[in-house]
Amino acid sequence: MTILTRITETANVETVEHDFGVTDRLGRKIGATIRFSENTFTQTPDQSWGYGRAPGRYFSFYPCATRNGVRYGASQNERHFDTATARDAAAAKYLTDARKRALK
Repeated sequence: MTILTRITETANVETVEHDFGVTDRLGRKIGATIRFSENTFTQTPDQSWGYGRAPGRYFSFYPCATRNGVRYGASQNERHFDTATARDAAAAKYLTDARKRALK
């Protein structure tokens, strides 16, 4: 049986804007916004939906592509990690890959 949890507390939220220094064919600046946070997942009674994640505190990031500083394109999923180091490495990889896509 999968334990279902929900985010019951979010702390240390920080949003960082990134400009990749290039524009798309319509002249809009391509970039990304990443929201970093720490989330506490808690099991709640009689839960019929939620995350299939063990209860505990996780380090998260939520990336969004931007055009001219405004969210653009499909929504991304928030990603959760056991350590801040793992989260920061995954966010850095996301930015590297997004920058490569922007340069094409």
